[in-house]
Parts: sequence; C-alpha cells; structure tokens
Amino acid sequence: MERTTRPSRVPITDPGSPVRLATARAGDLLDWSPADKVALIVFTPTLGVLLAYARVHEVLADQHLEPYLDRAWLVVMQAALEVILALTAIFVPVWLRVRRRAPQSRAFVEVSLGIWLTALSGGAFLIGHVSTPIFGGLISVVCALLLFFELAQAIRLATWGLLTFFVPLGLVGFGLLPYGPVFREAPFVGQSTSQAWVVSTSVFALGVVLVPAFLLAAVVRRWRARDAALFELARLDVLTRVANRGYFFDRLRLELERASRHGHAVAVLLLDLDHFKRINDQHGHLVGDLALVHVTSLLQRVVLRRVDLVGRYGGEEFAVLLPDTDLEGARVVAERCRHALETTPCQLDDGRAIKLTTSIGVGVPSDSHDADALMQRVDAALYRAKEHGRNRVEVAESA
Repeated sequence: MERTTRPSRVPITDPGSPVRLATARAGDLLDWSPADKVALIVFTPTLGVLLAYARVHEVLADQHLEPYLDRAWLVVMQAALEVILALTAIFVPVWLRVRRRAPQSRAFVEVSLGIWLTALSGGAFLIGHVSTPIFGGLISVVCALLLFFELAQAIRLATWGLLTFFVPLGLVGFGLLPYGPVFREAPFVGQSTSQAWVVSTSVFALGVVLVPAFLLAAVVRRWRARDAALFELARLDVLTRVANRGYFFDRLRLELERASRHGHAVAVLLLDLDHFKRINDQHGHLVGDLALVHVTSLLQRVVLRRVDLVGRYGGEEFAVLLPDTDLEGARVVAERCRHALETTPCQLDDGRAIKLTTSIGVGVPSDSHDADALMQRVDAALYRAKEHGRNRVEVAESA
C-alpha cells in the first residue's frame, strides 16, 4: 500500500493584524495587575468627560445654545467635571508609582474606585438616573468589577457604587432632590429633538455598549483558551505531547467501527524501546524523558502520515494507529519505524548520542473488530519480537 511521508511543519510568518499584535503585546486583559485594571476603568470615560466639559463650556458661553438646559446647574456640572479631570490628573502619577512598587495594592483599588464610583453617581444625578445609557453604564461597571477583582472586593465596591447611585435616586423619588436638574425642560426645540442632545446621548450609549462587549470578549477568549488546554490535557500525554492511552483507544474504536461498517482497512503497531531501563539507570530519568520525546518526534516527522495517530501506551511503549492500511502495508511501516529509530540516535546537549532500538508488534482486526482483543494480539506479537532478539518486527497471529 502506497503511503505518503508526513510533511515537516512550516513556521507561521504572518504576524497577523495590528489589533492582534497590540493584544499580544498587552497580554491577556484579565491577567493585568489590579493597579492597571483600575487605570483602565478610570481612563475609559476620560475622553467623554473632556468632550462633555468642552460642550458645557460652549453652552455657557452662548445663551442661545441648548435652551432646555438650566444654566445654574450647568455651572455646577462644569465644576464637577473640573474636579473629575483634576482627580484624573492626580491619579496618573499615583498609579505610575503604585504599579511600580505595589501593583497588587488593595487600598489603591478601593480608594481609587470608591472616588470614581462616587463621581459616576454624581454625574447620573445631574443628568437623570432613569435612562438607558445610565443603566447600561451601571451594568458595565458592575460587570467590570466582578470580572477584574476578587469577589469579596468586587462586592464591596459594587455595593458602594449602588448605594451612591440609588440613595440619591430614592431622595429624588421622595421629592427631596430634583431629578436631572441640568435639564430645565425636555430636550425639544419646537417639535424637534435637539440634535446635540441626540448625538451626545448616542455617543455615550455606544460607549456603554462597547464596554461590556469588550469585557465579555476577554472572558470568552479566556474560557476558550482554558477549554482548549483542558481538552489537550484530557487527550495528550504531558511529556511527549502525543495521544495518551485513553484517547488512543477512543480513536481506535472509532476507526474499527468505520472499518467494520465500510470495509476499510486499519492496522495497529505497538512499539517497545529495547533496554530502556538501562538508559534511565546510566544517564538518568531526564535523559530518558528526552529519548521518549525524540522517539515521538521522529515518528511524527519522518515516518507517519497526518492521518496516523501516535499514542503513548505506557512507560516506553508507544502505539500507532494506521487508518486505511492493510497488514502488509502496516508491516512495511513498522519496519520503516524500526529502521528510523535504529539509525537516528538521540542527540544530547553535551554532544553525546544515545542509540535506540525498538521491538514492534503489528496487527489488524479480526472479524469482531474488538479493540481490546486486537491490542492483546498485537501485544503478544511485540513480546515475540523481544523474545526473538529485539530490534525486530513481528506480525500478530490471526484470531
């Protein structure tokens, strides 16, 4: 049976998009230090604050702009925005100092975000609590706290944020505070909605939508990476990075079922490195591990096709699944494996080379297509190879 050699792996040279490069350099957002996470939260609305301050200044300078706004409360809002910008300016050197000396500081997290949440609630009071953008921003903040920080700390901060938000809203409900005092009346000019109000509200709402979407994307990336890692741990041998015994048997059963249903050929090799204990005793277990990695790398790189599966069967034993391969083709492949290992020593960093040989059993399924029965016959063939002098191939007897 004709077989193709597994091509060598080609390195990926395309670095990807600029966004991917920036993400790779920044690292995983969820792995940032608490100090940097605080900075991200604090700096995110800064551009919006600057734009709001510029617009308030413009409106106060021209009495004809936005007649639905209360000028007295706009002055209060302007002062509040100036305080927020001043606090942000003070925050920058403090953050830079903390991220160098104590990036895990709990006090920095709670004081900084406590002040920030209070300012956020103050802004909600000035423009009115009950609106989609405001509630969206509230949800974004709570999500950020729960995703970025330890649960107990996140709950404390979220509780403070909710108190500063809902207590004034309760006072508004009892008529003790005005609702949205910046707005003297509904933002309508004649029968038309104010264009500036629509634009500013839409931009704010867009930011509110993007923040939870960005956070959710970070969480999904983390979950997918961990899911892939768990899947890999479940099916790969930790040392050699080939299939572990459980995954090998799963694939073997699938191939045997396919072979039984469609009449396809399938074969199995079972390899055992000769005198491997001697390598561990003479050179140490670390060198023994290098030899095992060398074996699997050689099999995958030089001998086998992409559809073939190499698995670590146990210790220094390896199993190879050969789909669409009959007994004669499998015997040829086994001989090729034996020859490759015999003629390619394992090179060590100190210049030494360790010669390896292997005994191999070869088999194909019987009429029953039972995986355990097949492996028992192949294992018997392997031990015949070892009894007959090692470094040889034996074919399993028919069932």
